[in-house]
Amino acid sequence: MRITSISINNFRLLEKISVNLEEDITLIVGRNNTGKSSLADLCIDLLEKQNELKFVDFSNGCYPKFRESYEFYKEYLKSIKIGEDEKEQLIKIAKIEETLPKITLEILIEYDKEKDTNLTGLSTYIMDLDVSRNDALILVEFSADDTLRLFSSYQTSNNTEAVDLIAYL
Repeated sequence: MRITSISINNFRLLEKISVNLEEDITLIVGRNNTGKSSLADLCIDLLEKQNELKFVDFSNGCYPKFRESYEFYKEYLKSIKIGEDEKEQLIKIAKIEETLPKITLEILIEYDKEKDTNLTGLSTYIMDLDVSRNDALILVEFSADDTLRLFSSYQTSNNTEAVDLIAYL
């Protein structure tokens, strides 16, 4: 069994990358401040669960999406105020959640059915019951636990006019 590729979205300098790993060796080479350490850091941070990611770990390219999500939050509040039906409010909540950026790590694993006889630990991630497949995908996401509470705390802070959403987060 081996990891064949790693994809990362919205983490520090790694806004959207995919790395294919060779069977024998894969070297990650680059200039300073290009994301080499970020690749290893994310794997460690998300897989060990000892470290928690913070807002500063989101790539700068995500910031407009946070603002867009906040605008949908304000629309949701207006819908409550004017008494829109619950279905419309749920649609607005879904839009908030859907536009809020997530940091993601995807790890694609291939296994040999003949050699790898115990796949118990991997069974949760096996994508398909098709017997011809021999791969599994592990997807780890990091996002806000409670988006409505996050935006509510920003809105009820004393200074939403003076303090930008991104600076607040």
